[in-house]
Amino acid sequence: MKKFLKPTGLALFIILTLAPFQWVTLLTISGLSLKPVHVSLALAFGAAVFEKKKVAWRGLFLGYGSLFVWLYGLYMLWYCVSVLWAGDQLLILPFLAKQIIYFGCFLAFSILVFKIARRGDFIPLAGWAALLGVFLFAAYMVIVFAAEGQNLLAEYYRAILEMDERALLFQFYPILFNYSLDDAVYLTSLRNTVMGVIIMYLLLLLTWRRTLENRFLKTLATTGVVLCIALVVTSVSRSNIIILGGILLLPLLMKIRWENLR
Repeated sequence: MKKFLKPTGLALFIILTLAPFQWVTLLTISGLSLKPVHVSLALAFGAAVFEKKKVAWRGLFLGYGSLFVWLYGLYMLWYCVSVLWAGDQLLILPFLAKQIIYFGCFLAFSILVFKIARRGDFIPLAGWAALLGVFLFAAYMVIVFAAEGQNLLAEYYRAILEMDERALLFQFYPILFNYSLDDAVYLTSLRNTVMGVIIMYLLLLLTWRRTLENRFLKTLATTGVVLCIALVVTSVSRSNIIILGGILLLPLLMKIRWENLR
């Protein structure tokens, strides 16, 4: 547990825990809003800047695991050249700068994960962060609906029993997002982004659960897994539900494949 309190461990823990809340405004100063994504950017870059061991940077750009980094880097280069060639540079440059910063954040986050994985702390740290993150997100949903004068569980129960597809599609997550956004809009992409984080939580919890021997912790991890599955299914996102099904079937398929090779 002491290793979790190191700066890099705390940075990763905060980044993973805040991942579902990227649209929520934490603080507004002079018209500028501070969001969890900005906190994540600062923590990831800070951890990368203070990483003095060259082995972490070499691991990022060398070897089989670096393939995605190089492919995405080439995509960013092509994207920047194409946009600059086709549009008004004064309008496009801020947008391109934002994309480059986010790519840099991905590289910094990879350095952070690489360092913690080499230290042997990634699975338990990520498991705790995923558990806290999914419970916080579920609690946030309940709190938002309570503030709106609605009972989240009762509304879900009614919509499912009555097979009210419109309510399932346009009532729950739009209310959740619009509670924290200035404009009243339904953002499908935002819902899919959040569900992507919940699916990531599911993978982290399943991995962490396999390493646990304590019965209470194993029960907590199982509860988190069930909650992740419930959130994805009740999001009524076909693409995310298909991905969820593939993840849940993967261990069975790997077991069958392993038994056939023996």
